[in-house]
Amino acid sequence: MKKKNISVVLIMMIAFSILSISQYPAFSETQRDYDNSGLPISLAAPQYESIYEDSPFAIHGVRFYNQDADEGELIQGLGARMARIEPIGSLVWDAIEIEIGVYDWVKSDFVMSEGLKAGVKIFGTVVPANKLYGAVEGEPIGLPDDMGAYLLFLKKAVERYDGDGIDDAPGSPRIDVIQIYNEIDGKHSWNDTPENYALLLQKSYVAIKEADPTMKVAIAGVASPRGYYDFYRLIFEELAKISPNQKCFDIFDLHWHGVTEGDNDYAVKHYSYGDYYLRDVISDIKADLSILNYSDVNLVITEMSDYSDSPASGNNLTFPYHTEVYHASSVIKRFVYSLASDVDKIFWAQIIEHHNFGEEVNGYFDNVALINNPKNTDGYSHKKLAYYTYKKMVEILEGSDWDNIEIIQESDNVYIYKFIKDDKPVWVAWNDNEYSQTVSLSDLGITSAKVTETIPNFNDGLEIVNSGADYNDPDFFNSYTASNDITLGDVPVFIEEWGGTSGYEDSPFGFHTAVPYEDANYIGAEWTRGGSAPYIFWSHVDPNKTGDQNQFQWQGETAKGYFNYDNLNFAKDAGLNQMHNIDVQPAQVSGYRKADSWLPVDEEAYINFVKAAIKRYPFIRYWQIGNEPVARKSDYGRFLSITYDAIKDADEELRQIDPDLAESKVFIGGVAGLHSPRSISEYKETFNVSYLPLLEDVAEQGVRCFDIFDFHWYGDAVDYYKMTRDIYEYISEKIDELGIPSPEEYWITEMGTYSGDPKAISRGGNTGIDWGYQSEKQQAQDLVKRYIYPLSSGIKKVFMAWGLKEGFHYDEGYFDFTGLIYDGVFDPVYIEDGDKKLGYYTYKKMTEILEGSDWDNIETVQEEGDVYIYKLLKDGKPIYVAWNDSGIEKNITISDINTNAVKITEAVPHYALGIDVVNYDDAFSIGTNSVSNGQVDITLGDVPIFIEALSPEDDTTGPTTPVVTDEGATTSSTAQLYGQWQSEDPESGITEYQYRITKDSSQGAIIRDWTSTGEYNYVTAAVNLEQGTTYYFSVKAINGAGLESIGYSDGITVNYNFFVSITSPENDSYVSGRVKVEAEAYAGDIGIDEVEFFVDGGSIGTDSSDPYYRNFYTSDFALDSTHTIKIIAYDEEGNTATDSVSVTVDNEDPEISGMEATLRENSSCEISWTTDEPVTSRLTYGEASSMDNALEDDALKTEHSFTIDGLTQGTKYYYKAYATDRAG
Repeated sequence: MKKKNISVVLIMMIAFSILSISQYPAFSETQRDYDNSGLPISLAAPQYESIYEDSPFAIHGVRFYNQDADEGELIQGLGARMARIEPIGSLVWDAIEIEIGVYDWVKSDFVMSEGLKAGVKIFGTVVPANKLYGAVEGEPIGLPDDMGAYLLFLKKAVERYDGDGIDDAPGSPRIDVIQIYNEIDGKHSWNDTPENYALLLQKSYVAIKEADPTMKVAIAGVASPRGYYDFYRLIFEELAKISPNQKCFDIFDLHWHGVTEGDNDYAVKHYSYGDYYLRDVISDIKADLSILNYSDVNLVITEMSDYSDSPASGNNLTFPYHTEVYHASSVIKRFVYSLASDVDKIFWAQIIEHHNFGEEVNGYFDNVALINNPKNTDGYSHKKLAYYTYKKMVEILEGSDWDNIEIIQESDNVYIYKFIKDDKPVWVAWNDNEYSQTVSLSDLGITSAKVTETIPNFNDGLEIVNSGADYNDPDFFNSYTASNDITLGDVPVFIEEWGGTSGYEDSPFGFHTAVPYEDANYIGAEWTRGGSAPYIFWSHVDPNKTGDQNQFQWQGETAKGYFNYDNLNFAKDAGLNQMHNIDVQPAQVSGYRKADSWLPVDEEAYINFVKAAIKRYPFIRYWQIGNEPVARKSDYGRFLSITYDAIKDADEELRQIDPDLAESKVFIGGVAGLHSPRSISEYKETFNVSYLPLLEDVAEQGVRCFDIFDFHWYGDAVDYYKMTRDIYEYISEKIDELGIPSPEEYWITEMGTYSGDPKAISRGGNTGIDWGYQSEKQQAQDLVKRYIYPLSSGIKKVFMAWGLKEGFHYDEGYFDFTGLIYDGVFDPVYIEDGDKKLGYYTYKKMTEILEGSDWDNIETVQEEGDVYIYKLLKDGKPIYVAWNDSGIEKNITISDINTNAVKITEAVPHYALGIDVVNYDDAFSIGTNSVSNGQVDITLGDVPIFIEALSPEDDTTGPTTPVVTDEGATTSSTAQLYGQWQSEDPESGITEYQYRITKDSSQGAIIRDWTSTGEYNYVTAAVNLEQGTTYYFSVKAINGAGLESIGYSDGITVNYNFFVSITSPENDSYVSGRVKVEAEAYAGDIGIDEVEFFVDGGSIGTDSSDPYYRNFYTSDFALDSTHTIKIIAYDEEGNTATDSVSVTVDNEDPEISGMEATLRENSSCEISWTTDEPVTSRLTYGEASSMDNALEDDALKTEHSFTIDGLTQGTKYYYKAYATDRAG
C-alpha cells in the first residue's frame, strides 16, 4: 500500500513539472481576441466588490482562460473570495522568461486581469525552473542553477502584480499570495533536499518582501500527511538555522483530498502504514510552527476535494460510485470540519472539471469539481449539486466569527457545529450513520428552528437543468421549521433559531389563507388566518355535545370531508403568526345552536370545548369568534361574551404555566364585504341592517366582549381601496356611540383584489356582480394601495383574501381569481398550476422594503389631485410610497429629504405576466434621483413606487468613472496644468475628489501624488513641466460610503514655442560707434515680460515692449577687439530664453590712396585705387557734379577698380570713390 500514497503524489505533482505544462489547453487556442499589447480587447475596466478579508471560501485550479465557460462569472455567482490559479497563467518562470532577459507576460497578464474583473483575491504559484538556466524539461526540479536570474524574474513578477500603479500590468491587477512551488514532499516534483528548498524559500521571501512588503508568501503545499512529517519538518529545522530572526513564509498550506480507502475521509485518512487524523496533523503543524516562532502564520488547505460519479481505477486505487448528493454533502463536511479544526481558508478543487488530468482518462481529478466538463467521459456540462451547496454555504455562513466556532457534538457519528453570524447562532449538522438520528433543539439552547437542507431538492444537477428550476425558488432547497427536535438524515443541514419569518409580530402583512407556507415565507407574509385546518367548530370536536375533553376528537370525518386540527402546527412550523376562527357550527350544520339564537344548546359543554381548543393550540394567540355574522338571530352579545370569557380563562391558565406567553386577543366576527357597494352611503345602509343590530346586542352586555374589530373588503382595482377609511371611521363612530369598549385595534382580515375575468355568481340571494377583466398588473398595483391606504388610516393589519393561491368555491367566481399563485383552473391555457402572478413578486418587494417600519406613525404627505404619497420610517430612515390614479403622468416633489439621493423602485415587475419573471432580482425597474436642497423631483406614472432615502451605508457602488479633461492636446505652459472632471454618485454623493499627475502614461512616473481638491471638480496645479513631455491627470472620485472610482485624462503634451533672437548686429560682424542691438522674442499665450541686453556680461538695459532693442557705444573699446552681446527673454511664468552674438570693434575709417583714371579704347575709362584695409567699394560718376551713376563691388579687398563704358568724346566727367569697412 505504500506505492498507493506515492502514486497519489504523482497525480498531484505532475501539474507542476515543466513538461506537463503542455497538458493544459494551449493559451493560443483560446477564443479570446488580443490586440498588439497582448491584452484581451474585451477586457473591461475592473469592477471592485467588497471582499471579506478573512473569508474562508476559495477555489483551487482556476483557469480564467477556459474556452468553454466564464470562470470569473461562475466564481462570482458561487461567492468564493479567492482563486488559486492553475500553473499556466500563474508564475511559471519557464513560460514567462522565453529568452534570457526577455519576458512574455501575455498569459499571466490576462489571467490576473480576469481575476481582477471577477473581484477575487489571487493566490499564485511560482514554478522556479527554466530551461534557459539548466532545468531539464519533464524532470523534477530543484534549487535553481542561477539563483540571481530566478530572483530577478520573481521581483519583476511582484512589481508587475503588486497593484500599486507603478510598472504594473495593464489595469494594475494584484496577486495577494505567492506560493513558492507546490507539493515538494515527493521526488516526482522536487528532486532536491529539504535544506535546498529552505534556501529557495528564504531567498524568495526576501525578494518578494523587498518588492512589496504587503504581499503574502506561502510555503509549498503539503501533498500528504506523511510527507509533512518526513520532509517539511526538516525544512523547518533548516529555516531555524539559516534565518533564525526572519520569518520566511506567511501561510502554511496542507492538501486533503478524498483519495484514500473509504468514504467520509474528511476527518481521517486511512493508509496501509497508518491512519492520519486531520485535526491531529493540524495540531502538530501548529505546534511545530510555534517552536519556529511562526505562530501568526495562517494555515490553509488550498487543495480540498472529493469526487462524484466513478473515477477510473488506477495506481492501486479503486473509487466506489459517489452520487452528486454525496459529493455535495462532502463540500459541507470538508469545509465545516476543517474550519472547526482551526483551518483559516479552504480551496475546493476545482470549479470546472479537468479533462484527462495527468494524461489519465476519467481519473480522480476529472471528477472532483463543482461543474461538469463536457469533454469528459459522461459528456455532461451541468452544474453539480455541489455548486449550489457551496453557494448556499457561503450565503448562510459568510461573515461568521471564524475564530469562535463551537463544536457541539462529534460523537455517535453525529456532528454539530455552532457559528455566530451578526450576533446570531447558526448550526451546521450532519449524520454519518446509516440510519437517521434525532437531535433535540434543547441541546442547542433553542425551542424552535428553521432547518435548511444544504443540498438542492433534486437528485442531481441535470434534473435542475431539465426542470428549469431557479436557485431563488422557495422550494429549491428543502426548508422547514421545527419545534423540540429535528431528524438528521443523510443530508447536512443549516439550523437557525426561528421565531417567525422575520420576527415581526407587529407586521401588517398576512393572508387568509397563507397556503402554501413556503411561498408565504418567500414573499414575506408574517400572518395567516386559517390554512391547514378549517375553523375549529364545537360540532366537529364534540359532535355528541358532551363537553368531555376525553371524548373530544381533533380529527375526523364530516359531510364536508376530513379534518385534522393538529395540522395547525404546520403554520407554526413555518414560522407564521396565526389567527384562527372558533365557532359553534358551520353554516350548513344545525343542532348545535339554540333555535334562532347564536347561543350553543349547551353553554357549559361549549365553554369546555373552547377552553380545550385554546389550551391545545397555545401557539395561536389571536382567536376570532365566528365569521361574518348577520343579524338574523338573537343573543349575539351573550354568545360573544361567553366565548370571550372562555378564551380568556383558558389563556390565564396557560400563562400561569408559561408567564412569557403573550396575552391572547379576541376578535369579533368580521363584517362581511357587503357585496362591495360603490359608495359609503350604500355601505352604511347595508351595515345598519345586517351588522349594527349585532353591535347593539353586544353593547347591552356592558362588558368587553372582544379586543380587535375586523371588517372585510373586496372590489375591483379602480378606487375601491379608498372606501376603507370611510368604513373604518363609520364603524368606530358607531361603536363609540353605543358605548362599547373601544377596540384595541382594527384589522382587515379579508382584503381582495383579482386578476382575470370572474363570472357574476349569485349567492345567498344576492345578485352576482360582473366585475370585468383586470390584468395582473392592475391587481398588483391595487395590492399596494390596499395595504398602504388603510394602514395610513389607522388599520393595523391587512390580510389578502381569498388565499395566497387561487381556488375557493371553484365556480369561476370572484374568489377563484384573487390569489397571487395560479391553480390552473379557469386560467388561460398557457398558465399552469403554481405559476406566479405579478402580484406575488409585488408583495415580496413590498415586504422587503417596508417590513419593520413604524406602522403607528405613517405620515400622509399628499392625497389630492389623484396623487397619493405616504411617508414611513424604517430604522429611522424615511421611505415614501406614492401612486397616481389620474391615468396620466404627473410630476411630484418631495421635500425635507436629508440625503443626497433617493432610490426609486417600481412596485410591479416590468413584465406583462408573472410567468415572464425569470430572475426576481432583475424584475423591477429601479433607479436613483438626486436630491437638491432637500427636494427630489419624480415623474409618477401608473405604477406605485417606493422611494427610499439613501444614506452612505446604503451605497454599494462607487461613483461613475470620472471623465477627465485638460486643456487639449498640447500646452505652452511649463509651470502649471489645468484639469477638470465630471463624476456622479446619485446614492451617497461625492464627498471628495483627489488628483494625481504622472508623465508618459497614466501609470507612469508620479509628478504629484494623490492630492485632495475637496468637492471641487477642477484644479490648476503648479508643477515644473518638461518640453515635449506628455502629462496625465488621474482623478479619484470618493462617495459618502467611502467607495471610489478612478478616471484618466488622455494626456497633454508640453509644446512651448518660447524663443528670443538677436536680429542685429549679426554674429561675427564688425561694429563701430553707436550700436543698436535689436531682438525679437515670442512666448505664445504666456507672453513676454521683458528682454534684458548684455555686452560682455554687463547689462545695458531692458525692454518690455516689441520691438525690443538697446544701444551701446564702441568708443571705449580697442580696435579689433571682440565682444559678446547677449540677451535674456523672460516670459510671464518666469521661464527664460537666451541668444548671443560675437562682434569686433572697428573705430577707424579706411583711407583711399593712389587713385588713377586710365582711358581705354571704345570710349571707356578705368578708375582704380587702393585702401589700407579690406573694404567694399563704390564709384559714382557723371557729367555734372551730381554724379548720378554708380558702380559697386561688395567684395572686401584693398585693390579696387571699375571700368566706365559709353563715355562721349570731349566731355568732362566727374567721379568719386567710396570705401566701407567691416564696421560699416
